[in-house]
Amino acid sequence: MKNKLTLFFYPFEVLLLLAFAVALTQQIYAVAASFIIAGAYLYFILISERNDKIKNLYSYLLFLFPAFFAPFFIFSDIKKVKKVKGIKVRKVKGKESENYIKNAFSVEYLSADNLTFYGSGKSYYAALIKSLKSAKRYIFFQAYQVKESKLFFTLLDILKEKVSSGVKVYFLCDGLGSFFFEDKLKLYLKAYGIKLKVYNPFGFDLKKSINDRHHGKMCVIDGKIAFLGSANVGDEYLKCNTRKDTGVSFSGETVISCIENFAKDFGISDFSDFLPERKTENKKNSVKALFFESKYTDKNSLLSGFLLTAISSAKESVLISTPYLSLDDGILNSILSAKVRGVNVTVIIPAVPDKKFVYEITKFYAIKLQKSGVKVVKYNGFIHAKNTVIDKRWVLTGSNNLDFRSVYYNKETSLYFESETLSDRITKNLLKNTSSFTAKQDKKSLAKMKLLSLFTPLV
Repeated sequence: MKNKLTLFFYPFEVLLLLAFAVALTQQIYAVAASFIIAGAYLYFILISERNDKIKNLYSYLLFLFPAFFAPFFIFSDIKKVKKVKGIKVRKVKGKESENYIKNAFSVEYLSADNLTFYGSGKSYYAALIKSLKSAKRYIFFQAYQVKESKLFFTLLDILKEKVSSGVKVYFLCDGLGSFFFEDKLKLYLKAYGIKLKVYNPFGFDLKKSINDRHHGKMCVIDGKIAFLGSANVGDEYLKCNTRKDTGVSFSGETVISCIENFAKDFGISDFSDFLPERKTENKKNSVKALFFESKYTDKNSLLSGFLLTAISSAKESVLISTPYLSLDDGILNSILSAKVRGVNVTVIIPAVPDKKFVYEITKFYAIKLQKSGVKVVKYNGFIHAKNTVIDKRWVLTGSNNLDFRSVYYNKETSLYFESETLSDRITKNLLKNTSSFTAKQDKKSLAKMKLLSLFTPLV
């Protein structure tokens, strides 16, 4: 039935847009047409399997502003989305938790060798640039946002030199994240023989959704080493005093998962030539890990299921760092229930926002968590690092924020691994330069935050 609805609604979208355009030329029918379109899409939203908060917000907006949001949703969100196997979440412990994640997500833990953590964007890029200079076969480079910056031209100089020496370079960026630099980026990379793929170019295409973004940040070099983290390409990511980014690098079996996912996103059907050459290397800090890329979904979010499972399995502590805090009910309740079980829960958010509107929503959820006994601290600057540490043993790190856009819309690249040593180091690094979170809680401020929190599914 759902497949039939999907096949019906694509041509129906075209007819609705044409009807809407004709109606606008006849003012007497414009209002009626907008309500008909809004009603049709309201029905489609209500019968879909979307998250309830998304359903509620879209329904309100269609009801209040049908003339604007009906055509907007056609382009932005009403589309075919990939079906994802539903994840049943339950409270689990110890080895059972480990096996449950493995079985629920149909994944195998692989080895991540020479696993290294970088506590700043500056140290992350210093290590990445050093590895790029040693490339012999190929480079896979991926970023959500690429800006015309000193960092970009530093990377470009290395990449063009590598191309001239016979190294194949593949560059993947997002069509919205790099929108303002996309045209120049194409010219720069084409001039030096660097292959570029822009994921879902920003525009009005009924076959695609502008909400389907690739937010991942990753680099693979010769199949030997992979880097992933929170830093895009821009000079602000190198600032250490006012900004916090993190990342990791690793070699071993887990790199193959990174190769496979990049090749798929880039459109490389046969990636056998990019697999690592079989050589015995020194292995240090070898840990059990899994790399996964969450996908644009409807209700069944892989990232949401993963976070719910990880937080629900916590016995002693949960530490979360995120630049944006906009929670669905499932993740919010898992955090609150962890606190009720006696788990020590700490959430780190920025003291300085980069988006004021989103920060009001972040403060709303921070206050809600704080009132329930969760410890909320602020990084004295802007924290862009995205990490979840469970029981000072398990770590989820990568590109995913703790917000609706990361959980339900974006593609995200993340690494989940077990290491008590690195967990301790990451925890200490994240808690540096933090202080207690406080916010105005007068009636006017709370009313403003509560009103803006209704728009949680959009951020």
